[in-house]
Amino acid sequence: MQLLVAGTLLVAGLQWLGSTTDIVELLLNGVALAYIMEIDELTYNVLVPTKVATLIRRMEPMDVNWPMELPLRSLLMTVPLTITLTIFMVNVLQPHAQAVSEVQQALCA
Repeated sequence: MQLLVAGTLLVAGLQWLGSTTDIVELLLNGVALAYIMEIDELTYNVLVPTKVATLIRRMEPMDVNWPMELPLRSLLMTVPLTITLTIFMVNVLQPHAQAVSEVQQALCA
């Protein structure tokens, strides 16, 4: 579920930030997107009772004997991320950058 929400936010955020041309709006939109990504932690801090949060914080990590292997899951997660970013670059940023470049050439020529 978290992966689905993060993926949806990634795609929507990329489209939102990619369509912004003004530097001030880009900065504000980036801060707003970062705030949206932090809402889960803010909600946890507000809703979880202090005793429960202290108990969780004091818990010792469990010892797990993992064999030293390649992190296959992490490597496999980079594939869809790379594909998503490539599609975004080709479909959103390049046409947008080309349009901005054409406007700049028309105004400065």
